[in-house]
Amino acid sequence: MIACLLALGILAGFIFAFYGFEILYGLIVIPFAAIIIIILFLLHKTAPLVITIILTAVFTGGLFYAYFAIQSYDTDEIKTTETVFISATVLEKSQTDYGEYIILENVKVNGKSIRGKVQANLSSSYGEFCDVGYKVEFYSALQKYDAFNYGNLNYLVQEDIRYRCSVYGDLKSDYRFSLFAAIRTAIRQTLFENVDRDTAAICYAMLIGDTTYMSDEALDNFRYGGIAHIFAVSGLHIGIIFLIIGLILKPIKPNKYVSAAIRIGLIIFYSGICGFTVSSVRAVIMCTVSIIAGLIYCKNDSLNSLATSAFLILLIKPLSLFSVGFQLSICAVGGINIFSRQINNLLKKVRVPQKISSSVGTAVGAQLGTMPIMLSSFGYVSGVGLLLNIVFVPVISILFILLFGGTIISAIVPLIATFVVPTVVLPIQALLSFLLSTGFDSAVVTGLGSVWFAVIYFVLIFIISDKINLTAVFRLISSSTMIIVLSLYVVFMTFAPFNTLNISISANNFGGSVILKSSQGTVLVTTDTMNNAKFLNENYSVFLDGVIVLGNEECVLDYDQSLRCSNVYVSNLYFPAQPFKTAVVHYEKDFKLCGINFEFVDGYSLIVEYNGVSICICAGETIPFTKCDLLISKYANTVCNTKQNVYFSLKGYKNNVYDCGNINYSVNDGKLYLNGIIPNR
Repeated sequence: MIACLLALGILAGFIFAFYGFEILYGLIVIPFAAIIIIILFLLHKTAPLVITIILTAVFTGGLFYAYFAIQSYDTDEIKTTETVFISATVLEKSQTDYGEYIILENVKVNGKSIRGKVQANLSSSYGEFCDVGYKVEFYSALQKYDAFNYGNLNYLVQEDIRYRCSVYGDLKSDYRFSLFAAIRTAIRQTLFENVDRDTAAICYAMLIGDTTYMSDEALDNFRYGGIAHIFAVSGLHIGIIFLIIGLILKPIKPNKYVSAAIRIGLIIFYSGICGFTVSSVRAVIMCTVSIIAGLIYCKNDSLNSLATSAFLILLIKPLSLFSVGFQLSICAVGGINIFSRQINNLLKKVRVPQKISSSVGTAVGAQLGTMPIMLSSFGYVSGVGLLLNIVFVPVISILFILLFGGTIISAIVPLIATFVVPTVVLPIQALLSFLLSTGFDSAVVTGLGSVWFAVIYFVLIFIISDKINLTAVFRLISSSTMIIVLSLYVVFMTFAPFNTLNISISANNFGGSVILKSSQGTVLVTTDTMNNAKFLNENYSVFLDGVIVLGNEECVLDYDQSLRCSNVYVSNLYFPAQPFKTAVVHYEKDFKLCGINFEFVDGYSLIVEYNGVSICICAGETIPFTKCDLLISKYANTVCNTKQNVYFSLKGYKNNVYDCGNINYSVNDGKLYLNGIIPNR
């Protein structure tokens, strides 16, 4: 209850910050809580009084804690338009497809300390060499990150990365010793200097949890296979390290208190090497609670251990609640706690061997727990993940032990690294070769990705579990009701009512998109190179009857062929060609699709008409329309007479996707309606 109410308080603080509510309104919870406290006190005396006060304090504290954390992030401490002198310590060094970057902590700007961290993008020639732990100095202009973008909390907020800058050739560096950084660097160099880059990147990710050196293609293949969790240092890794420590201590036979201290200290140390990631901290806390329970002869409750770890993580970093890694970690362990024993017992009744039934129970529980998070965060869940986890996890556990031992020994004794590292990596290479060549992208399940689906799903999960004491009849009635509600919700989201057009507008850093859903089908209008997987999944629009691409020829050629649509429409200004194997390109000026009329004005602009309502979509700098009911544009409107205006990414304007998140309209009986509440931030 304490962990749940802290999470709810943090969520309330997020809502207050997002919608711009005055934080003093948060105090309204206190009189309501006082009434509840008085009623409970009169009915049950002191115990409920104390509990209610504690729970109220936890909820209120979470609300204020999260609100002020977000407000602090949005506060500008420096002028971001000026070139300044920056000195800091390198916390992380990594790379993307666009080049290397470093994360800086202990940042000083013109000699004055500032809050938060800085992401510095390095040019091809940025100056003196630097790595993790180095003290660096350079001149640059800082740019502030926004706490919210496109309706979501910026993922950088969770890591307190507040600014970004670029470094061009003037960086000065000075080596400073850092134990964790030195160990990470030694492990990385040991792997990258002795095996090929792709294999080294995957092995480094398995050991440390840092996937930034992996190629996008390789990482996506692991995600599509549902086994990317091997790169998140979590219970699997900590459990293996715990086992290795136990094997080392067995001949020594220390007393139980010394043994417990050594075990806890070493797993905390390993978590530090991995950067104290959320998943590793959660696993360490659960492991520590289990050890302490054993020392004081208490029965360890895994669900309470999970709640304890969640509470402590949120107490230290409240905005971790919105981290996908935190959500997946908590839900995976929660799913295992809720389902694994029941599934294990069921399989044992049909005489399935214990090791197999235990592995299946764990894999199924984790999959059931994480499915809605995967769908809402990434737009898909692996269709082969269950099978691969049953087979793959036991194998990777053995290979991890070999890799861990071989890499550590090679880092300590570099002379043997050229022989040991390729040897221990060889079976991993064989397994990786199979996994990377299989192509699991065709086995993903999509289309159920909204937040409300997740909420209803988790309520259903708890009702059918054995964690709530319900009579069999009430459990059957309530679970059946939730299944019906879930089914009706999916149907309602998937199909538009007769004679109604639903309009969903989204955007990201790469462009904007509009989903038009009528009773006859669904059409996607997309601009630039926007990745639409998550947007389509949230709106239950995976199967498309047509895709309309706005932009130049490069945008057309960058069309995402993974979209499940065989018909692509572009302006007839382009020369006729059929560049795709999976879709036919139609070069037409005006056409009708799913009962909706479309007309290209130019390659960047489109007129949509439905039941007398006109919708104009413009991805170019010039708006060629003079009048419409709804204008959706990338740039500011100064020429078009419109009843409603939506911008993809212009900050500060009313009804813009950057500030408000996805915006939804509907057309019914020839009238345009705005659906939902749009904050005027």
